[in-house]
Amino acid sequence: MTTFTPTWSYAEVTAAAEKEIRWLMGQQTADDREAQQYQAWAYGVYCGWSQLTIGWWENGDNARLRALTRRPPAGA
Repeated sequence: MTTFTPTWSYAEVTAAAEKEIRWLMGQQTADDREAQQYQAWAYGVYCGWSQLTIGWWENGDNARLRALTRRPPAGA
């Protein structure tokens, strides 16, 4: 029996994290509590990515992914 061990590159992990953060932040609603929950989950994805990839960050990825987790100012 062969055991399959998936291997992810930095680029694949980063792309998956970005996709999930964008999806979560796109779920924002007019309900502020619900919007805060989605933002918190998006930030959790960012934190997981950050800890998993620390030392390998490239091309401003850390700042870019962190910025994706921020809600725009009210009325923007």
